[in-house]
Amino acid sequence: RFLRMIKISGALLAVYVVFRGGGTLGGVYKLTRTLSIHKNALSFIFLTLLTMNLATMNYGEKGERIINKIFNVLYILGILLTFSRHGYISRVFILFLHFTKKGKKGCSAVTVI
Repeated sequence: RFLRMIKISGALLAVYVVFRGGGTLGGVYKLTRTLSIHKNALSFIFLTLLTMNLATMNYGEKGERIINKIFNVLYILGILLTFSRHGYISRVFILFLHFTKKGKKGCSAVTVI
């Protein structure tokens, strides 16, 4: 249950960034001043949530798996709209590992990291 709460709160933060960030670098700077957190730190929060979600995507019911995919999209949008180069590179690396190192049971290589 605690993991679900973290996923939901992270998705709400991503929605907040998507709608309040404005999709511009100036909007992100205003948002980071409001949240009192740097844009790179915000990007790595979403990166951590994305990694955690990818590692636990195969667990739960069918409806929960669909919601996890929606959360992944929100986390990726959050990373993209923070305009963090480090976040972009890390996101590509994590997704590369996830899609190339899946085991027979569907467990991702992200769980090893």
